[in-house]
Amino acid sequence: MSEKKIQICVIALEPTPYNIDLFNAFSKTHGITLKVIHTTQKIWSSSHDFQEFPQIYYSSKIYSGKGFLGKLKSALNAATAVSHPD
Repeated sequence: MSEKKIQICVIALEPTPYNIDLFNAFSKTHGITLKVIHTTQKIWSSSHDFQEFPQIYYSSKIYSGKGFLGKLKSALNAATAVSHPD
């Protein structure tokens, strides 16, 4: 008998090295399929400027999310992805 995989969809703000490490750990867990939707490439009001990121081992989508229309588009895309999973 085959095990049923648990599907997890995470909606996060921007990709960060520590979140990528956390999501990679979840994605390597037996029986879990992980999809992460980042609503923005970067939080523009933030002072951090990440230069390097770990390799991503999970399904992900990154939206720009800059400005009002970018945030609205990101929200609509995230809602669509959650309501119509692959």
